[in-house]
Amino acid sequence: MKTWKEISLFTFQQLEKISNDPHLDELDKVCFCTCEVFGLTEYQLDNMAPKKAAKKIRHVVKLMESKPEGKVRKRIGKYTLNYDPADLTLGQFVELRHFLQGQVHSAQYALASIARVVGTTYKSDGHPIRADYFLRQPVADVLACLNCFAERYSEFLKGYNALFGLDVELYTVGEQAKSFNRRYGWVYSATAIAEHERITLDQAYGLPIRQAFNDLMYLKAKGRYQAEEQKVLMNQAKKK
Repeated sequence: MKTWKEISLFTFQQLEKISNDPHLDELDKVCFCTCEVFGLTEYQLDNMAPKKAAKKIRHVVKLMESKPEGKVRKRIGKYTLNYDPADLTLGQFVELRHFLQGQVHSAQYALASIARVVGTTYKSDGHPIRADYFLRQPVADVLACLNCFAERYSEFLKGYNALFGLDVELYTVGEQAKSFNRRYGWVYSATAIAEHERITLDQAYGLPIRQAFNDLMYLKAKGRYQAEEQKVLMNQAKKK
């Protein structure tokens, strides 16, 4: 019978979709999941000997009551995984900021953003190829690696709490909720960094993350200072 170590991330993603489909009743969910786990068609499961089919279904129900538990690996296949967020570039950070929100369903993309071929440096080129590779790997190990990085990533960001979110002194509540800030905030930030460093946008995305964050901290402090100066000038003008 199957274990989580024999089930790929792709198959696990399909199981998640089936289990969370509000249009399926519980019986259909179990049957469809059984087909996914054992690589069967609905026809094959329907026409299988009842005892054999029931055994497979019971196994899948029991399997899905457990969680995939794997090992954190420094290397999966020909790829080395870097778990240190401080080694990221700004481009990697922006990618991961998006991919980690998707959790299981974008796990392959997140790992592809921290993976490199053994003996080489990280390159953004080949990201889709790496993602497809991780999609076919055992879900237990993939999720263990992803969770390890996500924890370290979260701890790393705690050192930069002041960077995230808009200053309430500079923006209204309505502006904080604007879709532009949610969707394009980091594109705007990367553009500001590029202008500050007098480099291209592509070069800005290649900057070490600590350097990029330090630039942003300076630019944010500068923006706050300029806004306060503007308020002073406006108040002085009103008094005249």
